[in-house]
Amino acid sequence: MEHLTKQQIVLLTLLVSFVTSIATGIVTVALMDQAPVGVTNTINRIIERTIESSPASTDTNQAAVISSSGTDTQSQVSSALASVQKSIIVIKNATGVDVNGNPIGSTTGIGLVVSKSGLVVADKASVALFSSYIGQLPNGTTVPLTIVQSQNNGDLVFLLAQVPADKVKSTVFTPAVLASGLPKLGQVALSLSGADSPTLGQGIVTNVTPASDTAFASFTTSIDFSKMLTAAVYFTPSGQVIGIQPVSGTLYPTGIIKSAIAVQ
Repeated sequence: MEHLTKQQIVLLTLLVSFVTSIATGIVTVALMDQAPVGVTNTINRIIERTIESSPASTDTNQAAVISSSGTDTQSQVSSALASVQKSIIVIKNATGVDVNGNPIGSTTGIGLVVSKSGLVVADKASVALFSSYIGQLPNGTTVPLTIVQSQNNGDLVFLLAQVPADKVKSTVFTPAVLASGLPKLGQVALSLSGADSPTLGQGIVTNVTPASDTAFASFTTSIDFSKMLTAAVYFTPSGQVIGIQPVSGTLYPTGIIKSAIAVQ
């Protein structure tokens, strides 16, 4: 050893370390093969805990949270949609034939139930062609509808369900939850339109205009209304209705609807 140079001593040390590592590995594997199952499981758990604390594991957990968040959002939208659909009533003509030759019972539009007594707000265009109408509730029950108030310079009409005496106990109206005030700019907005084939839209509030001396408060969204065949009901992911848009395209905030309901 005393005749070895410094470089040779370093190389010899590395060689001894390498051989020792190999021997240690062989002995460890042999002992693991002979170790009891409980000891092996304990070692495996220690290794798993070590891996979970690594940066790669953290990234995986974050991805799982994002995925879970997306699932929660989808569930919230589905819940809101189901809640609003309970308040939708399909309007059908009860007499005569329309300009397209459609028979009695043809769908003319949709309405939104706004009171437990069966008050419905709808698009005037949906009750413009005939003298009598019926409303079909989500459970399939049909009731006659009569016009109780119509906007003189607007597109909304209020209808009242006339429940026959033999259907009073079995007919339940679920009024929509109307949001107060105007939605916030950038707020998520959902829309439901169509009667025989409901269509769901999703976007954000793109403009909010407060009321003035000459105009009602209003708002617009990024949802393409041009593809909708009937009036649309706009609501939030929490299930609150924020507006109704007749086929004319004017979007009426629920604040206007609430003030009109107060005088019924």
